[in-house]
Amino acid sequence: MRLFRQRSPKFKRPKKTGKTARNLYGNDVNARVKEIVEGPERPAGADDPYWPSALYNGLTFFTIFSLMFGIMYLVSPATQKASQPVGLTSIIFSAVIAGLALPMIPRLFDSKREHKYSLWVRIPLVILFMVAWLLLFYVMAFLPSILNPVLTAWPQIILGALSALGSYFVKRRWDLRQGFFTASR
Repeated sequence: MRLFRQRSPKFKRPKKTGKTARNLYGNDVNARVKEIVEGPERPAGADDPYWPSALYNGLTFFTIFSLMFGIMYLVSPATQKASQPVGLTSIIFSAVIAGLALPMIPRLFDSKREHKYSLWVRIPLVILFMVAWLLLFYVMAFLPSILNPVLTAWPQIILGALSALGSYFVKRRWDLRQGFFTASR
């Protein structure tokens, strides 16, 4: 009877080469380990990655709209009944558009980039985008309540707080340096 299990041939230990970590990775082994674990440092002027930045901006705008309408409905409940209230689909759609567009707008006006169109073409394009965005937000308010449900004040505020928490974690996870409410370092 064997007391120890025999290792299979394919799981043999690698042969030792006699090289130290300093020989393999250079003089500063701790710096090399930190670089491997944390990844390379991003240069100070580098752009944020597009999709995390779009997610952060979309969640931030969802937070703003949800909290704004939730507090407005809480302070003045008659506003929700008297006027055309803004529904959840309108807020989500507007936040998605803002999230997708806001990372691109600073890149359109970056003087260090080479642009396909002149500044006098890019400015009207951005203004046209803003007008179209506001017009779509206005038109979406007229959707039927089945497609665009209007939440009461507290669920709206809770959704705003949850999206604020989500945008905070997205910003921390991807170390975003640009964006709405993000100060440059």
